[in-house]
Amino acid sequence: MDGTHPGGFIRINWRQIAIGFFSLVIIVITIFKIGGDDFVYAFNRNISSFQALAILILTIGFYVRMGQKSQNRLLWMGLVIGWALWTIAEWWWGIASFFQTEAPFPSGADIFWFLGYIPMYIELDSRNRSIPQESTSVQKLIIWLCSIAAIGLTAIFIVNPVIQNYEPGTAVETILTLFYPLGDLILFIFVMRIAFRYQEGINGQAWKWLAAGYIINTI
Repeated sequence: MDGTHPGGFIRINWRQIAIGFFSLVIIVITIFKIGGDDFVYAFNRNISSFQALAILILTIGFYVRMGQKSQNRLLWMGLVIGWALWTIAEWWWGIASFFQTEAPFPSGADIFWFLGYIPMYIELDSRNRSIPQESTSVQKLIIWLCSIAAIGLTAIFIVNPVIQNYEPGTAVETILTLFYPLGDLILFIFVMRIAFRYQEGINGQAWKWLAAGYIINTI
């Protein structure tokens, strides 16, 4: 099933619908804590490691397909490095969680998570700066609405509870807990803007899948 949005800038197929549905399910389970805190914790613990690995493999595939002479090869190399570091962190944390009642936080996994943001931020920021300002008014509106929604959800369901539940002596844990969603938010906005600019060809397909990966893995 393929369709085109009336605005003429978004092509929808069954893969995008499936990814959107899967993302919505994860969002609903996580935000509304369906099944209780223990279920949500176990659900995210078991699924995040495989999500990160799948996205890493996908990113490597796009990196290889870009070819040696592609101007985007350096960008995708940075994304591969970033996702590789995140995948190590996810599996580290997942294995630690499996053998312990509660995974240590912070831990060695946080080093890899933190380092993973660096190449991703550098390459995505560089790509955003090089994109011509050719987005349509409707595209810009959707990007703004998605960004505002993401900022609002992050502020309400993550930042505010963390600040309200702050306890003396947990400064490092609190800083990391705030850093991750805020870092993800910045990367999400970067990827959204790039994905809307590239709709055709290998670049279009690559950024659609990568945008979905960012959404799913950072929920």
